[in-house]
Amino acid sequence: MRIVSKPNESGKTVYTSEIICQIVKCAFDEIKGAKLATPKSSTVSGRYKQGIKVDTVGDEVYIDVFVKQNHDVAVRDTAFKIQQSIKNSLEAMTDFKVKDININIIDVDYSNSESG
Repeated sequence: MRIVSKPNESGKTVYTSEIICQIVKCAFDEIKGAKLATPKSSTVSGRYKQGIKVDTVGDEVYIDVFVKQNHDVAVRDTAFKIQQSIKNSLEAMTDFKVKDININIIDVDYSNSESG
């Protein structure tokens, strides 16, 4: 777990990387047609195991999200919806600005035709 501080005029706000990941997960859950996926490599760090990687530089946030996409939804549309949902949620709930959100489609789900 990493600690991230955000100084402001009245002091500083401290976030853990887990809190930022939880905000990202909540935003992701609003999107139909995709699920968080975990990379299959055994050398993957703890943050990647959740399907989310968050890095901060100053007051900017860089996010990688690993996704299992349903086969019956458009990848481009779903990726854009995920990016917008995460950006809006994170910027509304924290003082950070989202710099990059990378959507990594690592699997396609053919098991059912229902979205979500």
